[in-house]
Amino acid sequence: YQGTLLLGTETDTLDMSGKVIATCDHFDFSEEHLHSVFRRFVGEIDQVPPAYSALKMNGVRLYKLARKGRPVQKSARRVMISSLEILKIDLPKIDFQVACSAGTYIRTLCADIGKELGCGSHLQRLRRIESCGFTIDQSVTLEEIETIVSQGRLKDSLICMSDAIHAMKGMVADEAIKKKILYGKPITDSDLAGQWIEPETRDRLNGYIKIVDLQNNLLAVIDTLKKDGAYDYCCVFHP
Repeated sequence: YQGTLLLGTETDTLDMSGKVIATCDHFDFSEEHLHSVFRRFVGEIDQVPPAYSALKMNGVRLYKLARKGRPVQKSARRVMISSLEILKIDLPKIDFQVACSAGTYIRTLCADIGKELGCGSHLQRLRRIESCGFTIDQSVTLEEIETIVSQGRLKDSLICMSDAIHAMKGMVADEAIKKKILYGKPITDSDLAGQWIEPETRDRLNGYIKIVDLQNNLLAVIDTLKKDGAYDYCCVFHP
């Protein structure tokens, strides 16, 4: 993500959409001090989800309870901040970039940084720039999609299904295994002795495996938990 936090103002939602609950005019920090505080939040940290969130309490979304004047504070959760970098300092605004684990609330991160600085802060702007290996540079606008469709280029512009799950371990099926998959026959250990996309993953089977043909068409995704000596199909595709 790339975002902007605003020092000196706290809100009940931790972002600019909320009600201002506290202000502070003293935030004349040096760049060195700001960088030092940001570095404290890199790595595994405990984070309390915001009261205005989609998490549930007894089946009710927290934001609904908060809007009724009954905010609920959930227990802190462990999240991973892989990197946190200051891009620009223009006090009271700080532009930053962060890479984090799923379940991380950037609003909470900004609020916690403000508390650490002693002046409070909230998230003013947020933009996701990468997810699951796909970046904002690969995105397409609605106008571009309309142009692609009108020119009959939609099929050529789609991401291959195999590439869409590029992070998943995978193997290349020969014609015999391809036929087994298309006929719905069980996949066994002997079938997985073939050509792996990343050979070093062969001995670390866990989770899911994608199977592609020689043209990189996605044939199937299987679960590595075996039943009766065979792997379960999660889904099968007909190229």
